[in-house]
Amino acid sequence: MKRNMFWFTVLGTLVINGCGGGGGSPQEIVNTPSALHTSQDVGIEKAKTVLKDLRAQAYSLIGDKNSSTSGYVNKEAENINHALESCSLKANDATMMLARYIAQDTNVTNEDWGEDGNFTRVCNTQDSIVKCSYEHQHQNTIYKGYFEYVDNADDVNMSDFDEIHMVLHGTVPADSYRETETFDLNITMEKTDFGADMQLKNISLANDNTQLGISDLRVSAFYENKLDEEGAYYQFHSIGFNGRCYNYEAMGLFKITDYVQNETLLNGENENWLPSAYSFEGSIKNTAQHSEISGLISAVLKNASTVTKEGEKEYDVKVNGLMDVPERPKINVALTYNNAVDTEETYHHFTVDYNYGTMSINVQGVMDKEEENGNVTITSGDGVKFYIVIVGGDVVEGDPDTGTGSIVTYNGKLIGTLEYRSSIVVVKYIDGSFESLP
Repeated sequence: MKRNMFWFTVLGTLVINGCGGGGGSPQEIVNTPSALHTSQDVGIEKAKTVLKDLRAQAYSLIGDKNSSTSGYVNKEAENINHALESCSLKANDATMMLARYIAQDTNVTNEDWGEDGNFTRVCNTQDSIVKCSYEHQHQNTIYKGYFEYVDNADDVNMSDFDEIHMVLHGTVPADSYRETETFDLNITMEKTDFGADMQLKNISLANDNTQLGISDLRVSAFYENKLDEEGAYYQFHSIGFNGRCYNYEAMGLFKITDYVQNETLLNGENENWLPSAYSFEGSIKNTAQHSEISGLISAVLKNASTVTKEGEKEYDVKVNGLMDVPERPKINVALTYNNAVDTEETYHHFTVDYNYGTMSINVQGVMDKEEENGNVTITSGDGVKFYIVIVGGDVVEGDPDTGTGSIVTYNGKLIGTLEYRSSIVVVKYIDGSFESLP
């Protein structure tokens, strides 16, 4: 009966990174060895130290399902969920009130808005730019700010404008005047030889406990005949975000750094330009615990210029990350993944480099297209190597006489083999002791 052990092949990216696996929470089976006598005894002890440390990391980060113990990642996920349920922004309220501020006559002085209080707005126009300041008083609270925009913006022709710019900043009431929210917007559109470039420098909305913002949004429009926006196509370049929810802060920047033209996708969309290189860099922090998870992900679509609509995409992905959690050393992780669509037997390639404190681990893996056959090598910085062979989704048990199959070595010498015991993969060392791998 198939044991579906492919999760084993991503041990580096699941257990090592503290992210759990298809096999549930980590288990530990240990038979204590005798006193050290030889180099092989030293190797066995080091191998057990590696596995013990990986189990400790997994318990610390993801907990133990069998004992209903939560780890750091589980607890943070639950805490973030509770925080998000408590955080709120009345974006619709703020937008409706902001529209009311802008839609007033050019100059308004202490206008009576009945139950909504009084409103004053002072505007002047210079070089076709309208600049206004406003003040809205409701009972003992004053909301105020400013905005500027192009005069007669509705009449702007996309073929002959030079620059369109809009700025808004100030406070508005929300939730029937029970909350005050701050908004900020800065957007520019510039004419180019090929169409127009739009840059949203910032848009945000915030109250005492919650803040959500978007920045560095860049989009290019390409006009079909350079004088008419009809038939335009667009290329997205980047978008940044930042947010705050009580003790949690998150920020990130997503970019598309390259486009290529794919002549096989003549479908009339986007002039057949496909994004071929991406990156995302971001972090989430718990300011109360001074903990952080951050990283940079970059990806390349290697066959972007030739892939067909039904064809398989070929990727090259790199990840560099940091986990800084309470009562544990900082964990640095570097991962790579790439696939080669023309080689089914070695379709998936992945690596993991993982270190914290004095511990360092390297993982190398190759799997076939169906993720059923391949091998994984886990190497520690002090000479211990776990070589794991997977055939048909199962781990191939090691042979201590021939040194083949799934084995453990220390400085190149055999110190153990992998075998099944009650459907659990264990390492059986040459001194007769054993322990579970995950």
